[in-house]
Amino acid sequence: MTPSERLALTLALQPALAECLEGVDLLLSCVSAAAHHYRRASACTPFPSIGPATALPSDSPAQPDYRGLAALLDALPQVRHLVEQQDSLARLPERALRLLQWLLLHPTRRRRFAVVTPARVMGVVGDTAIAGLSAALAEATVVLELLSDKPHQQLQLSALQQSKPVWALHGTSFENMHSILQNGLLNLSGTYLQRTGAAFGNGIYLAREYTTAASFSAAQQGWCCSALGARLRAVLLCEVAVHAQQALEQGCVSACRCKPFYREPAANKHEHHMVSDEKKIAACIASQC
Repeated sequence: MTPSERLALTLALQPALAECLEGVDLLLSCVSAAAHHYRRASACTPFPSIGPATALPSDSPAQPDYRGLAALLDALPQVRHLVEQQDSLARLPERALRLLQWLLLHPTRRRRFAVVTPARVMGVVGDTAIAGLSAALAEATVVLELLSDKPHQQLQLSALQQSKPVWALHGTSFENMHSILQNGLLNLSGTYLQRTGAAFGNGIYLAREYTTAASFSAAQQGWCCSALGARLRAVLLCEVAVHAQQALEQGCVSACRCKPFYREPAANKHEHHMVSDEKKIAACIASQC
């Protein structure tokens, strides 16, 4: 990287870092948890493009340098320090700058966040849509809305449709968060990546009770310099798309615009579950553990 390229990248990173400190912190915590985890080969997918690696025997396209990535993350200062100390960003090694570039500036990989208040979330979701949500929001370390550069492709809390959405929660172990934020929630039922059962059939499982989703949200060691906490857990708030005709037949929700597989189990038995193939992540509820 030439001095002019380094200067240009540093100037581009400054506003991206300052836009939402907590969002950048979460991204770094997620990729750090994935890189340090024993399931790093699947959890750290996609592997960040961070330029030429140090001379490690494990560094090759077929064998990403997980140790190098983990060490790089461990050496990064806090996000606030990068923003407030003008020279700290410029002093970072090239691979650290490349990592931040991949996370914050990549045209298809970057994920943007905004801190939202519990009152705002409850005003959108409703007081009775998800049991226990209000208390969980009040106790959370941070609640982050996932923004989109393409609003027509991804839900934003500030851009509701006229039809009432179905809100639900997805719980997952924290080392999976990097892959989920980058790839979306994927239906991996029946594959070697399936981590839990399929009591109600194949699909992506969500819950209408916070305690149910939280029971699947195992805390993991995240980023050592995180201001959110070195050990985190996360629950994702999602809008579930339900086909209008199917919704009307089941009498469960008002019409939505997509056509997923959706099922409410039999009455009085695990009625807080739903299974869906189409959903949009709206927010992340992160808590220090």
